[in-house]
Amino acid sequence: MFTRSELEIKTIRELRDLCRRYGIKPTGNPGYKVSYITSLMAFPQLALHQMPIRFS
Repeated sequence: MFTRSELEIKTIRELRDLCRRYGIKPTGNPGYKVSYITSLMAFPQLALHQMPIRFS
C-alpha cells in the first residue's frame, strides 16, 4: 500500500480519493489529513483479517 511518508505529502483531496477508491471512511474529523492517514494505514491489516482462511 503506502508508507506514512507517502501519505503525509498528499493533499486532503488525494487522501479522500484514496479512501473512496477502497471504500474506507476517515477516522475522526474529515477536515484533517491524519483522519484519512490513520484509516489508510490500518486498511491492509484489517483486510487481511477479514480474508477467509482456507487450508488445502
